[in-house]
Amino acid sequence: LEEAVFSLSTWSRRAAALGASFVLFPEVALGDYLGCPVTLDGSEMSALRFLAEDLDITIGFGFGEADGSARYSSYAVLNGRGRLTVHRKTRWQTAGCPISLGTTLQTHDLCGCPTGIAICSEVREPTVSQELATQGARLLLVPLAMGRSEFLDGRTEGLSLGELVHDHLVGVSQANSLALVVIGAVGTQRCVEVPLPRKDVLQGGLVLINSGGQVACCHETVAEELFTFDLQRDAAVDGACVLA
Repeated sequence: LEEAVFSLSTWSRRAAALGASFVLFPEVALGDYLGCPVTLDGSEMSALRFLAEDLDITIGFGFGEADGSARYSSYAVLNGRGRLTVHRKTRWQTAGCPISLGTTLQTHDLCGCPTGIAICSEVREPTVSQELATQGARLLLVPLAMGRSEFLDGRTEGLSLGELVHDHLVGVSQANSLALVVIGAVGTQRCVEVPLPRKDVLQGGLVLINSGGQVACCHETVAEELFTFDLQRDAAVDGACVLA
């Protein structure tokens, strides 16, 4: 966890130095669901809250959350005033998964723009984006930690980032007049006999889809890199830079 906090802090400081208004990280950028979860009142969250205030920047990151005995896949947004917003994933596609599900969908203010959050498989459920659009969302954050599952018998399942964007997310944008920011940690995972295999993250990606369903910007890399987007310029959404 200390290494993860250090990494988030380092990239956030780099983003702030470039004049970013907010910086976004993928799903489960901090902790994991079962082995090393994070609590909302823990030292890791306190350190990142202080960082956001110190830099006067909004930081979004996925984390494995512990709340008593329950475990969640959550996404936190910390603004420069120290305000914390948390979304808990409400849909899970893995049968028998021991992770608890969140119960609410809510639109939040992100740098003045009404914004919804859909973590990974949530965005493949039409009712999620429809509900957020009904609440007035104009922007949808889609943090991912995904990849193809490779089984010992040679079978594969799951979507690549490109397949998810073209087969699902463009349609989500068009159907709901939403701009989407897709923040992905993309790789492969080898399934043996554990319910939640660790992912070997091979590449990251960041995709911006405007409210008309057009892919305005797309970056994929095999190394850690900082990408800058201007929402107002690239997707006609009020706001400043997005960096991840």
